[in-house]
Amino acid sequence: MKSKTTILFAILSVVLILMFMTATTIFCQDQKGLISKNRIYTDPESAIHAKVSEEFSIILDANPTTGYQWQLANPFDEKILKLIGSDYKAPKTKRVGAGGKEIWTFKALAAGQTTISFKYVRSWEKDKEPGKSIAFAVNIDLE
Repeated sequence: MKSKTTILFAILSVVLILMFMTATTIFCQDQKGLISKNRIYTDPESAIHAKVSEEFSIILDANPTTGYQWQLANPFDEKILKLIGSDYKAPKTKRVGAGGKEIWTFKALAAGQTTISFKYVRSWEKDKEPGKSIAFAVNIDLE
């Protein structure tokens, strides 16, 4: 009986420690701005759905040490969306040249559809094709 109680206590202790570590990690990430209260989108194959006045973010893999950066490739409908801003989040590793994430945040202004297109380019290579191109379909509803 005593060994079952000891094993049960050990398992419960491990579970509680793991729960504490997970909660601490989420809290720390939120404080650093890595977790957004907005909806997050990373897959261009899935359409973005938002309601008027909601904000959402698109997160793209990026590595500025290569000289590349994400830029808007084409104008989107500014009657429907507003670009709030973009920010680069470096990786947590100390490895030189490691890539991070570029976060683009938008606000839905009115109902409708538009496309947000990005290109991954080096600013000094004006006549060269982008390293990558990506587009997200956006659908904004009233409610």
